[in-house]
Amino acid sequence: MRTIDLLHVHLIEQVKVKAQKISIDLDDQSLSYAETYYYVQKIALALLKARNDLAIDNVIIYQLMERSIEIPLSMFAVFTIGGTYLALSPDDPDGRLSALIQETTLQTTTKEVQSSALVLVHGATRDRISFLSLANISLFPVDVAKELAYKDVNLVEVISDDLDHLSITNLNKDTSSFIICTSGSTGKFKAVEHTHGSEMHHVRALVEGGIFITSDNILQLASIKWALHHFEVINAITTGASLILLRPGGQLDINYLCKTMTDKQVSTLIASATMRRLLTDYITINEEKVTSMKYLRIFAMGGARVLGRQLVALASLLEKNSYKARILNHYGLAECCGLTAYNVDRNMLLSNNKTILDNNVALGQALPGRQLVLIDDKGQVITNENVTGVIYVNDSGVFKGYRGQPDITAKAKVTLLNVGPGLFMRTGDLAYYNDVGDLVYVGRDDFRVKIFGQLVAPEEIEQTVIRASKHVEACIVRIESDCYDDRNRDYSEYWSCHILAPTISSAYHAHFIRHLETYCRQNLSSSMLPAAWKIYDEFPYLSVGKIDRCGFPKLERTGTVILSVDKSIEFE
Repeated sequence: MRTIDLLHVHLIEQVKVKAQKISIDLDDQSLSYAETYYYVQKIALALLKARNDLAIDNVIIYQLMERSIEIPLSMFAVFTIGGTYLALSPDDPDGRLSALIQETTLQTTTKEVQSSALVLVHGATRDRISFLSLANISLFPVDVAKELAYKDVNLVEVISDDLDHLSITNLNKDTSSFIICTSGSTGKFKAVEHTHGSEMHHVRALVEGGIFITSDNILQLASIKWALHHFEVINAITTGASLILLRPGGQLDINYLCKTMTDKQVSTLIASATMRRLLTDYITINEEKVTSMKYLRIFAMGGARVLGRQLVALASLLEKNSYKARILNHYGLAECCGLTAYNVDRNMLLSNNKTILDNNVALGQALPGRQLVLIDDKGQVITNENVTGVIYVNDSGVFKGYRGQPDITAKAKVTLLNVGPGLFMRTGDLAYYNDVGDLVYVGRDDFRVKIFGQLVAPEEIEQTVIRASKHVEACIVRIESDCYDDRNRDYSEYWSCHILAPTISSAYHAHFIRHLETYCRQNLSSSMLPAAWKIYDEFPYLSVGKIDRCGFPKLERTGTVILSVDKSIEFE
């Protein structure tokens, strides 16, 4: 067994050589690598004690916290004791949090068996636990801030005596490390389960590809519920870089974000399309904030298709101020991040070359240790340029499986006889090779779409709307777009919801939509909430009898309907 394949062991290796280097930095708080490991051990011992005292056998340890310095410490503490880390977002409604805990816990037990689980919290989130509605599951909060603040006169002796408990010998690269819950086409989320080995494979691919280096100051920008959050934290700490954190809500305060980038000399930033637009627009208007990009080495994007002209504003800012940051298009999924990278040529973007500006920016070629192939609809390997196929990834270094869903895992991991031995993961992403051998993203081969950088299955939203009321006979959810910048063809995306509810009188449509909106806000994450609604007495159908998904009109954003629901009407 290679112990170096364990994530927390990589932290220990960094402590040995960089004990006094800053590992985590948040505003006026900072921890060295030695201090980070000390606090990781304190939290790990608290978790072991709680798990033993309460006889909890659930390997999943949940975390419900606002952005704080305790988040990366807790993550590595869970890794240290061999637990499986699952981050819950405080921004999600209680109904969504309850469903995530309920489903992931019961995937390892049965509904009839009483189960229990630990939840890492701090002061701002501790009370949320009592509002969650769970069947046959008891939650036990562990207040991380309280554990870190606890002092004992014999603390050194206590920890020295207990450290043997952290020397868990049955861990290896196949041990589960964390779970990311993504949208599923069955109407329920999928629990993507990673191992220590799969994540270390990802780290090595990025390091060997020159994307992350040990001198980086990596900004943790992504939401805690996104896959990218895990990768930002783990990549920084296991490679000896410095992780720059934001205060709660800091990712939405662009002035604060720019100040943090300047003060902390951020060198690596991974941004969604929305964040790229917000940042470039703000700096364009407030030119003095351009210094926030002064120290950038890499401005990476990922999660969505992007046209060349949509990057012109960013390229202009960097070029005008002589900043040498590389604009990087990075491709990956929750199941397997760190697949490809492409260095976008800033000079080409600024050359007004229509071919460059009006086409999708390439994904690039496979990073070290990754094997990608394109397969056409006949199951044949594509080697020619401009022929579209589905991207498959060699199983080495990808996720372990969808927890509790072996049938879906079996469909995702398949054998490709025309390629070679071993399993390959079917991504569902469509792409083609351009004339220099780079992959170019086209879209999806199913109805799942990427919005706010996240892959979302409309079926999950549709099933939630249907559950909201017995009056909803059918529901179709579509992706719409607003023209954000006509010249550069930039746009913002949102969901429209088309509802078949013939029993609802037109006089009560607004009240009914308000009821559905309220239910969705209680059970869906913010990236899944529809922004436009319409109720139908009849759906458009194709001649074969199926619903014509392309026959629905585009709906403009309607915003929230400001109405109180008429209590005399039975909507549920």
